[in-house]
Amino acid sequence: MREVPNPRPRVVLLTATFPPRGGSGVQRVWYQTKAIAAAGLDLHVVTERATATWVSDSKGSDDSLGIAISRCDESPSRVLRLLSRVASKVTKTPMYPDGHWQWIFAAYRECCRALNAADPSILVVSFGHPSALIAAALVKRRLPDVKLIIDVRDLWVGNPNGFSYVRNRGPLARVDRWIERWAFSKAERVLGVSPGVIEEIGRRYQWFKEGQLHVIQNGFDESLFESSSVSNAGCHVDRTIVFRHVGFVGPTQRLDVFLNAVRQLKREDAEKLVNVRFEFIGGNPGYVRSLASSIGVDDLVHCTEYVEHSQAVELMCDADVLLLFWGLGKGTIGGKTYEYLRANRFIMAFDQGNRDGRALLEETRRGNWVAADDLPGQIAMFDSLISRLRSGVALLSEPLIPVDEYSRESQNVRLLEVLDAALD
Repeated sequence: MREVPNPRPRVVLLTATFPPRGGSGVQRVWYQTKAIAAAGLDLHVVTERATATWVSDSKGSDDSLGIAISRCDESPSRVLRLLSRVASKVTKTPMYPDGHWQWIFAAYRECCRALNAADPSILVVSFGHPSALIAAALVKRRLPDVKLIIDVRDLWVGNPNGFSYVRNRGPLARVDRWIERWAFSKAERVLGVSPGVIEEIGRRYQWFKEGQLHVIQNGFDESLFESSSVSNAGCHVDRTIVFRHVGFVGPTQRLDVFLNAVRQLKREDAEKLVNVRFEFIGGNPGYVRSLASSIGVDDLVHCTEYVEHSQAVELMCDADVLLLFWGLGKGTIGGKTYEYLRANRFIMAFDQGNRDGRALLEETRRGNWVAADDLPGQIAMFDSLISRLRSGVALLSEPLIPVDEYSRESQNVRLLEVLDAALD
């Protein structure tokens, strides 16, 4: 970036989720925060007060970054919380704009306080939850000179606004789209995690001009891989072949087809699956266990809760094959994809129209994809992978294509360039 003037430009990062909460989308804002602070900008994070997290990340303590972090409480009213839960059940959808709706007002006030004395200033809203969009749009209305940058990150967790190409139906869909349009009309620039997302935004909101829409992908933290105690030699522990998925998995990712492929191979050649293990590390283990039991492969499937991010990296590097269950949509890649690439393990990906994900996998030659509903194709692929591993054949061709451009450091250089341009 250019030499920072005095007073330093103020950047407020508004995000509904932030460490110590773990899970989808949190790593992106964590590394963005580190990059902005390291660039010498005056950074203030406005986020939730995560008092109870279903998954946590210990590196997210407030004093670990040395920056100002405002953690806003939701309304303490039990009546409002009860009404929200009742409305969610009646409408069979999250209470709009989302589960953080009571948090909007505190976040709005805190952003205004952080930005009032700052000139020039930027508000970056990390958009996974619509509540963050509403808070940001309210700030922009009160402080019109603030540059608003919307970062459309994680596409399917807590983001019902349709960038995952699964749009809401019914009367609340109109509210959904109105919120989105209102906020995007106030944005100076928009960031997206993939070309497909940016294409959709450009198509949906044609008032954006060239240079206002930017692809900033997720990435991997090189230091976590450098410190990993696992060798990249790919040796099997006790000759057990491990197929491993790290991260969240749910019904829309069609895990049922894969487990049925496992069952079919088990029926045809049970010996083939001796010392073969299918592991699922992370969110929703109850769902995976229940599904595996109902299909009849629970003896082969092992599930655990989320683990610390550094441990997750070690587990990736220690697998023989990494399973990658993409969500729906051409622009849906998933943050774990980049860490999978850096782990230098063969990736077996399950495609649901994921144009950008397929292109990334083919470009880096780290694996192959099969349609998420293609049962015969899945059987053939992992049957072939098991045979090759049993024969001692390497699954990846040497030399491996470098993936340095997909590091967090490389992607955050682009982020700083966007912030720099917004200040001009």
